[in-house]
Amino acid sequence: EFGVSQTPIREALSQLEGDNLIIRTPGKGYRTTPLLGKAELAELFEFRLLVEPWAARAAAVNRLRNPSSALRSSLADFID
Repeated sequence: EFGVSQTPIREALSQLEGDNLIIRTPGKGYRTTPLLGKAELAELFEFRLLVEPWAARAAAVNRLRNPSSALRSSLADFID
C-alpha cells in the first residue's frame, strides 16, 4: 500500500519495541504501550526540569566536548 519493503518496517517496529513505545504479542501483532498517568507525567516533567537546564548549559559551555560522561556521573549521584 505504501510501496515500502517489509525490512524497514520490521526494523522500525523493532526500534519502537526497544524504546518501549510498542509491545509485541506473538500471534496477535503490536499495540502501543499505555499512556502515562497524571503522576507519571508529573515525574517526567520534573525529571526534564532537572536534566535539560544542565544539559543546555553543558552544551553551551563547551560545544566541542561530549558531556555524556558528566551527565552519567550526575545521574548516578542523583539516583544514589
